[in-house]
Amino acid sequence: MSLGIGESLKPLPLEVGQIGGFEARMLRSFHAAVEDWDEVCSALGPWEAKHLSSNDARDAREQHRRWVSELLSWGRVVQQATQQPEFPDKALAARVNA
Repeated sequence: MSLGIGESLKPLPLEVGQIGGFEARMLRSFHAAVEDWDEVCSALGPWEAKHLSSNDARDAREQHRRWVSELLSWGRVVQQATQQPEFPDKALAARVNA
């Protein structure tokens, strides 16, 4: 549909016009979520050393299995998002894929 002479496009609704702010908030929140995920992943090693080294670690092994499964699942979500060509934070994408 083309515009006639003297016609102009209607202004975007306020919500759409603010997409830059929305994108910035989403990226800040996503970055914080990745930081939290990374922190939990890093804390898992010391927990493993303390709780999985004994012979009586059956409950700990089950808890560990659940945690690792959840962390891997979230890691796949994060990785899928950061691998998109239009993902704006290339440094964060590189960190996730390291």
